[in-house]
Amino acid sequence: VSPWLAGAACVAVLALITNAGISRSLLVAVVVALPIGAWRAASPLEPAALEGGLFLIALAAGVAASLLGRGQADLLARGWWLVAAVSTALALLQYFGLASDLTPLVSPTDAGTAYGNLRQRNQFASLTAIGLSALLWETRRGMRLAVVLPLAAWLGLGNAVSVSRTGLVEFVALAVFVAVWPGRSRRQAQVAGCALAAYGVGVL
Repeated sequence: VSPWLAGAACVAVLALITNAGISRSLLVAVVVALPIGAWRAASPLEPAALEGGLFLIALAAGVAASLLGRGQADLLARGWWLVAAVSTALALLQYFGLASDLTPLVSPTDAGTAYGNLRQRNQFASLTAIGLSALLWETRRGMRLAVVLPLAAWLGLGNAVSVSRTGLVEFVALAVFVAVWPGRSRRQAQVAGCALAAYGVGVL
């Protein structure tokens, strides 16, 4: 519950800062999903959790649309790699068995198991891949390699400790896209290569 509430608070603050509205299509989804969820629910709490989750998604989509409309895509990218980097820190604490002292802020796991607060390896690994793609965007926009490369290596380590084949496939796919995409650059190739190299070190 605590991670969910923390996420809800962050989305609400972003919505207030950006003066964003709620995505209308997702708001409709909230209205439609609630009676369906209530009909299929095994517990009376499930419809409330579903509606709350959909409402947050709608609000987050409104924030994203507001930022994109103002030409502030850089802020979205920065938010993704920041979240991925923080989640990697949590995952490494879990992997080395240091997360129990931080409960309930960090989901407790057995040593050697790492998934941040997403509580699922593939989802956490996908978050690190999204973070890497955001770093590739930042690299294209001129962010210094002295900042990007350590962050890429950090996300590579996070992906490695997740022990997720999905995450590895996503990292390799990003590296391939960097190699073949029109307008590719050596700087982006360095970032992708650094992330893969850190992944390899993490696996070893």
